[in-house]
Formats: sequence, structure tokens, C-alpha cells
Amino acid sequence: MTLSLRLLALSDSAFPAGGFAHSGGLEAHASFRWVRSPRDVARFLLESTWQNASLLGPFLLRAHRHPDALLDLDLDLDPRLSSPVANRASRTQGRAFLATARAVFPGALAPLQHPRLPCCHHAPVYGSSLRWLGIEEREALLLFLFGQARGVISAAVRLGLVGPQEGQSLLDEHGEELARAHEDAMGRGPEEAASTFPLLELRQAFHDAMYARLFLS
Repeated sequence: MTLSLRLLALSDSAFPAGGFAHSGGLEAHASFRWVRSPRDVARFLLESTWQNASLLGPFLLRAHRHPDALLDLDLDLDPRLSSPVANRASRTQGRAFLATARAVFPGALAPLQHPRLPCCHHAPVYGSSLRWLGIEEREALLLFLFGQARGVISAAVRLGLVGPQEGQSLLDEHGEELARAHEDAMGRGPEEAASTFPLLELRQAFHDAMYARLFLS
């Protein structure tokens, strides 16, 4: 498979990596009425984009640049994800993505066929995987952030907070902010990773207290 086709495959919503089973904390925010309108969804989208870029982006980039450090990065990220729900979601998405990528790209990901990862967090696994797939680090981070943002919009549609067309408009309108978050993360290392909106993680933890749930997180 050529590089351009790999990029398209990884960005396609049909790539079965399990991301759409997660709302990125939006379901808990909606259930407890912290997010109630399209305007609230837009604010949540921006905050979660910056959170993902500043906290997870540096680990993705370091894993891409130094795939041999994947085990250490996996362990280092774990305590940074203090919310049990966010931590569990990262592990679940990391395992799902790695299993799918191994099955789809068995030759290219031969070096990752038997990694001993205690946590298998999504961001470093994603960065290391895309390095072996020949995708540059800038594109790898952009794909990751876009995938997270698209997941939030998809969840907002399924939760009835916005319509399908309105959701796509929100994603397009905030493309420049995603680009700014992307550029900011490009200059960070794991030692500079920070939670820009810790309230998001705190509120996401309420997901486990919900009586009925549509998403895993």
C-alpha cells in the first residue's frame, strides 16, 4: 500500500480502531448538563483539542522520533492520565488501534508484533506505529488530533447535541484552532506535557457514575 493510501486509510472513519466507542468525556458532560447546546459543543471541542495536543501530543511525537523508547513512554504517560476513565479509555483505544494496525499492515508493523507494553496507551502507540508506516511526524500528530476531534463531533451527533451537518460545520470552523494546537505541540517534549483543561478530566470521571451509557468513556 502506498503512503498516500495509508494516510487515507488511517483517516477514514471506516478504519476499525474502535475510536467511535468513546466520546472523549462528552457523554458525561452532556449527562450532567455541563454541555447543552451547539455553542457548548464548540467550546468542548476546542478545550479537548488543546488538552489532547498539550498532554498527549508530546508523547506521540517522542514515540515517533524514538520508537525504541515506546515502553518507557508508555509507562511515563500512565500517571499523567489521573482520571480513571481517561486512563482506561487511552489503554482501550491503544490496544484496539494496535490490534487493527497489526492486522491491516502486518509487514510494516512487524517490529510491533510482540511489544511488551504494560499499558498500551493510545498516543505513544499511535506515534510509534505511524513511524513504522512511513508517515512523517507532523502528519502523524495531525491525524491523531483530527481523529480525536472527529470523535467528539460524532459523539455530539449521536447524543443529539448537534445535527450531522452542523457537526461538520463546527469541525470546519475550528480547523484553524486545531492547526494552532498542532503547531504548539510540535515544539513540546514529554517533560513539557501539561493538562491545559484539567476540569475536562475531572468531569469525565463522572462517566462511571452514570446510570445509562452510550459510550465506553
